[in-house]
Amino acid sequence: MKIKIIFALLFTTTLLGCKSSQPPEESLSDQPFEVTVQHWFANPDADSNFTERGTDLIIKIENSDFSITPEYLIFSERKSFPPMITPSDDNSYQIEARIILESSRFMETSERVNQSSRLVFSNSDGEKTYILIRQWETLPNRYD
Repeated sequence: MKIKIIFALLFTTTLLGCKSSQPPEESLSDQPFEVTVQHWFANPDADSNFTERGTDLIIKIENSDFSITPEYLIFSERKSFPPMITPSDDNSYQIEARIILESSRFMETSERVNQSSRLVFSNSDGEKTYILIRQWETLPNRYD
């Protein structure tokens, strides 16, 4: 009798351990675009107290049939300012966004949010949705 109870407990524990409420994560190669991040710093003049630092985000989308209207990007729990779309090559375009962390020139800096990295956009039906960004290519820091 003890063996049956122990076997039943082990079997149940194994099944519960394998069960997950989270859907399986997509592989990084499923990300439909290339993403890069570059941190930048503005060096003040010798006679100025001007300081500015932030992050530039660039998403390159290869397929021009991918019709979205980007609203903002989130990187490192910071919400970007509205992005700009520019055509890149024959069949691609870029979404460029900026996060301002500190500025002596501008009153507003990027809002802090409690969300993971993502591209938030409106689809062709006008509904707001997002795509998680799992891996960023980090470019060397830029000093202006």
